[in-house]
Amino acid sequence: MHRFFRVAFLGVALIAAGTLASCGDNEPAERKAFIAFLQTNVLDKPGVHLPKLTDADSKSFGGYASHYTVITNFAADPEMIAIGKQMAQALQAGAPRSLREVLDRQHDVQTIRDTLAQLRDPLDQKFAAAEAARDALTQPPDLKAVFAAAFDRDVGDPARTFRGALPTAEAALESILTLAAYLREHSNAVTISGADIKVNDKKVMAEINGLLQGMNAKGRQLQDAQRRVRIVLTGS
Repeated sequence: MHRFFRVAFLGVALIAAGTLASCGDNEPAERKAFIAFLQTNVLDKPGVHLPKLTDADSKSFGGYASHYTVITNFAADPEMIAIGKQMAQALQAGAPRSLREVLDRQHDVQTIRDTLAQLRDPLDQKFAAAEAARDALTQPPDLKAVFAAAFDRDVGDPARTFRGALPTAEAALESILTLAAYLREHSNAVTISGADIKVNDKKVMAEINGLLQGMNAKGRQLQDAQRRVRIVLTGS
């Protein structure tokens, strides 16, 4: 599995990859070898798999070897690797272990939330570029079907899953910031010592409980999004 997908979370500075199919007497054998590679090393494996081509692979695939870069360049793009790391940070930040952590990590959570808000456009643009590069390839029908399935497994599914997780992560982080702001605003009525909290105002206590319930609900939604990401990436 490519390094990018191990940290959870994607992209493309796509290099124009062979838009013309292989030609010549070896084309049928090259196409057959490439189809077998995609089927065996991508589609028959659970989750995302991006094995590196060996010299023997590249030679046996002929001109079709360049088609594979349409898939691998998406995951190898530095900006998309960064997006994966930022998503991983959001998943971690969205599960504070105590009210003290809610207060102490407020700045970090805000930074991560603001960063996530800027990820949608780059992710959408690079995924669109990857789709355009795929659509520009000239492939016989049998290869086209297998390649499309491999592209969807290694590029489409992860991109869509990460894109879908962004609003959930942002909402979870926002709920943490809302609670932190409330605790600071009512610091005269609230005393936090380790995992313990003491509140000398019943109204404030009720409002804190409501905010906690909301934060915990958003946290569970974020955990579910994390589970969906894991299933897409690992197959289980």
